[in-house]
Amino acid sequence: MCFIPGSILTLGAGYAFRLAFKNTGIAVLVGSLSVFIGAYIGSCLAFLLGRYVFRDQITKLSDKFRLFRAIDKAMKSEGVKVTFLLRLTPIIPFNAFNYIMGLTQITFKSYCLSGFGMLPGTIVFVYLGTTIANI
Repeated sequence: MCFIPGSILTLGAGYAFRLAFKNTGIAVLVGSLSVFIGAYIGSCLAFLLGRYVFRDQITKLSDKFRLFRAIDKAMKSEGVKVTFLLRLTPIIPFNAFNYIMGLTQITFKSYCLSGFGMLPGTIVFVYLGTTIANI
């Protein structure tokens, strides 16, 4: 709920793990796993909070995005695929996305499965953070 951009934290993790391990490969592996596990658990918790606790506030937020209605319709038939593909898109702010997805018709199980779409972006940003540490 802090709405801190995850990309900044992921770059910072790459930087910190590179300084800690002195090996880019190990830093990317450990950093990516650490960031992914934290982001995965956080996204699932935000989904549940959006669905059950903050439903009214999230509904007001989702009304600002016209795209939300189209996404909700796509969730009926292709929830895992659509959510996975949206996770691959770096343009979408994941902090709001996690809460808004709680309003859609996707099941919690499908949402959790599609969370693996965060992995490629996580690896890229951790790697970028390690290269910053090399400079």
